[in-house]
Amino acid sequence: MVEQDESADVVSASDYENLTFIIAVIGVVSAFLMFFILLWVEWGKSDWSSIVFKHFPVTIGLPAAGLASFVVVALFRTTEGKIKFSGLSFHFEGASGPIVMWVMCFLTIIMGIKVLWSA
Repeated sequence: MVEQDESADVVSASDYENLTFIIAVIGVVSAFLMFFILLWVEWGKSDWSSIVFKHFPVTIGLPAAGLASFVVVALFRTTEGKIKFSGLSFHFEGASGPIVMWVMCFLTIIMGIKVLWSA
């Protein structure tokens, strides 16, 4: 009888993390492509351009802040491993770490947009 290597069939957690990251990047790139295609097709209509320029921090700033926050959290997690942090008697570890880090990054960028836009 020939023995088969059992470890060859096992999928590791890092494979799932890599797959999740690749799917997320494809989703973000696809969303941006669809957004730019929408802008290209609909830009000639005066309704769209007036809304975009009148409410620029909301129409462009919020999605850009979300993307920037995702990039910060994804790159930080990729380079440093799992995100763990504590402060103000809170301790975040595991799945809550990246979520809370994303929210903190997003709110910080949004506050920066608000402060700089009104200046």
